Amino acid sequence: MASALAVSAAHPGPLQALVVEDEPAIAQAARARLEDLGFAVQVAATADEGLSSIRLFEFDLMLADIVTPGELNGRELAFEAARLQPAIAAVLSSGFSIGVATSGGSFGPILRKPYGKTQLERAVRRVITLT
Repeated sequence: MASALAVSAAHPGPLQALVVEDEPAIAQAARARLEDLGFAVQVAATADEGLSSIRLFEFDLMLADIVTPGELNGRELAFEAARLQPAIAAVLSSGFSIGVATSGGSFGPILRKPYGKTQLERAVRRVITLT
């Protein structure tokens, strides 16, 4: 993703976000932070569940943990999401060092866990222009 997705006031309804996170406390905190930014949020516990949601619903943003249980990891999910929904913006997160998290390439900003509301908002604003 080279540039931020601009979202205008003409965007119908709230922005849609998908949080893919297997730690319930982190998923709920991310949900609350994104809701504070004006997103309607769905949560999936694995990248496989996230992919199912992406096949059923349109999202403006996906926040995905790089390491999740299941067949896909968060990075693979981000590439598949971009293939299925080219306009989706992605932010990845990881509790591992950034070097480990980005080995094999990266997709969008990567948040280092634990992250706060400010770090999440900055990452989201890098990929979506909120108006």
